[in-house]
Amino acid sequence: ATSGGTNSSTAPIGTATDDALYQTERWGYNFGYAFPVTNGQYKVVLHFAEIYWTAPGKRVFDVAIEGVKKLDDYDIVAKTGAFNATTETFTVTVTDGSLDIDFNSLPGEGGADNAKVSAIEIVPAGTSANAAPVADAGTDKTITLPTSSVALNGSGTDADGTIASYAWTQVSGPNTAVFSSKTIAAPTVSGLAQGSYVFALVVKDNDGAASVADPVTVTVNAAAGGTVTYRINAGGPQLTTSIGTFAADNYFAPSPGNKTTSTAAIGNTTDDALYQTDRWASSFNYALPVANGQYNVVLHFAEYAVTTAGRRIFDVSMEGVKKLDNYDIVAKAGAYNAISETISVTVTDGLLNINFSSIPADGGKGYAKVSAIEVLSLNAQPANEPPVADAGTDKTITLPTNSTVLNGSGSDADGTIASYAWSQVSGPSTATFSSKTVAAPTVSGLVQGTYVFALVVKDNAGAGSTADEVTVTVNAAAAGTQALASFTLINADTDQDILTISNGATLNLATLPTRNLNIRANTSPTAVGSVVFNLSGTEQRSQTETSAPYALFGDNAGDFTAWSPATGSYTLTGTPYSGAGGSGTEGTALTVSFTVADQTATPPSNNVAPMANAGPDKVLTLPTSSVMLNGSVKDADGTVVSYVWSQVSGPGTAAFNSKTVLKPTVSGLVEGTYVFAFVATDNVGATSAPDQVTVTVNGAAVSRLGATARGEATASKAAVPDDVDIRLFPNPTTGGPVQLGFSKPVQGELTYMLYAPNGNRVLAGRKQLTAPTSTLTIQLGRAAQSSGIYFLEVQIGQRRQTIQVLVAN
Repeated sequence: ATSGGTNSSTAPIGTATDDALYQTERWGYNFGYAFPVTNGQYKVVLHFAEIYWTAPGKRVFDVAIEGVKKLDDYDIVAKTGAFNATTETFTVTVTDGSLDIDFNSLPGEGGADNAKVSAIEIVPAGTSANAAPVADAGTDKTITLPTSSVALNGSGTDADGTIASYAWTQVSGPNTAVFSSKTIAAPTVSGLAQGSYVFALVVKDNDGAASVADPVTVTVNAAAGGTVTYRINAGGPQLTTSIGTFAADNYFAPSPGNKTTSTAAIGNTTDDALYQTDRWASSFNYALPVANGQYNVVLHFAEYAVTTAGRRIFDVSMEGVKKLDNYDIVAKAGAYNAISETISVTVTDGLLNINFSSIPADGGKGYAKVSAIEVLSLNAQPANEPPVADAGTDKTITLPTNSTVLNGSGSDADGTIASYAWSQVSGPSTATFSSKTVAAPTVSGLVQGTYVFALVVKDNAGAGSTADEVTVTVNAAAAGTQALASFTLINADTDQDILTISNGATLNLATLPTRNLNIRANTSPTAVGSVVFNLSGTEQRSQTETSAPYALFGDNAGDFTAWSPATGSYTLTGTPYSGAGGSGTEGTALTVSFTVADQTATPPSNNVAPMANAGPDKVLTLPTSSVMLNGSVKDADGTVVSYVWSQVSGPGTAAFNSKTVLKPTVSGLVEGTYVFAFVATDNVGATSAPDQVTVTVNGAAVSRLGATARGEATASKAAVPDDVDIRLFPNPTTGGPVQLGFSKPVQGELTYMLYAPNGNRVLAGRKQLTAPTSTLTIQLGRAAQSSGIYFLEVQIGQRRQTIQVLVAN
């Protein structure tokens, strides 16, 4: 060896039986070995174990053999962890009588700390060396308490000999495990507790060579226990079993629905009768009132109507999240055999919803079914701790720079981060995300002003964090500097912003709110001498605008001229000038390329539209004349990409600070009642049903008498309980008459509106319920002629509920 130092340790070394070989080392930032050898081919085996550092990135080095780099930025801990053995094998050719091996950790080549090596083997390539055996610890295992033992299915192979011995060890996990034997291929490990265990197997061959350790993971789940909240015998009467007493079937819809019974013997159980009844339909659900918290739901199934796989396939969702996808009882357990599925779920709205569906569009066949349901409360156990979102430090940029990277992250004390979701809370409506579902997206299209963005993260158990916000301040360009910051697509019917046109964007006429468009240039500073447009591509246009708003197709005092573009590819350049008519000093130009398409979006048939929530109704009293609307959105199978607010009714004085953020501020309010609507669109283009919020603005309090009169008027309205649940039957439907069912009798004025899959309102109606009633028939008729997912919004008193309606024609 040339140069370097030596070091030793007494720490035990994992994944090896020859600990002493890896407890010494030569180290240095630049050292080497020169072995005199006969010219020819050799196999070089380098042995490593990290006995000093415990984290990746602390020791990084290169290894070159015969002047050729063989290991680049090698990090032992990153590869195998600390205090674990590993080897690297290379075949080299020597032509100068010396086999040279060089180690270095030079910073200029990406190195860190010192290079090192524990041992070196050099074997002539033509020599028939003993091949080390290979250990196989078997497939990973998962068990659920009270089962607390498992058989490990280890084995070994040796290409040029036989396996002479086995040696099992525990690498990690609770210290409760007990081996029946550590020196046999397939031992039983008992005494297991909830948690994750890793065991390793090393085998030796008849020449004494040892294998690399092979690990196997054993996951021990908590018992599917908890306090019994419900046990329901689906499709059958009350029944006492070895598990406990199951109540007669209830809490289901539609009613009376479908149920069957059988006398066939059921395998895998002693409680045959529990599996000899079932509830079935192409779509049905259970709605079980529960306290908010965590539950284990045990679904019991047995197939006695069909005997081959693929005949009955269905999905099961809980709380709007699909838990069983394309479930096939026969494929899983065979016919006439009992099987159960245990699913964890968190309830936040006081109602546990379990939905069964065999809709063909989702891959279903036949009818969904279930034999029994158990709901076991876990609320006495430690709840999953929600993760914490960090949207990063606030940012300040100065135009013409109009983009920045948001440095988001998340942490979870008892799990891992599974997803990220960014949204815009406030600020100009020009911001465009590179992605809303990554930790550190780039936000572009920024103009002068202050933006607030929010990050929410979810952990591996589905818990969401509180939103964390970051502020981005965009300063105007330095004095004398002019820049074109972004282009905004304008609705020429309403003169409202639609979206910021980013480079490479596709503008789909079929999904835009109108085909009458215009494009506005946004400058920094807000007012410049003039803007010169140049549009090329499918259509060409040159336009010079001297006063704001700077519109590609012009305007009349802010009333934008309509442009109905032809489909095709376009390139648009805008250049600001200090003088009128394109004169004076030229500023920083902006060029974007975009495509205009006209294609009706076809979301995946199994996509679930998002659910928009416009927030609680608001009441304020003048002189307060502004309010923040607290919108929120849930999307069970994707992400939300855009928001749109609009005014439905009320005085024409309301002004939004932005109509495309989650929580806009509405100002300029006067005495009266305003109704605003909120719509969200998901990542595949599906649009939610509009959700409405009412803002009541009272006049300034002028006298005690006036206040009393208003109070009496409010109190005189008929009250409808907030906990009334409204359901629709049949669902799916072919249109025509449908029936609304109320969980409690209701009375008073009822209104309803039906929204088509594209978000358009296609039906509205009003009914006066003069006496308490639990059902009401309404006609969908011609409004629901096309198949798809519709949304029916029903309001009676202060109770408003949106129902998803599947129309199958």
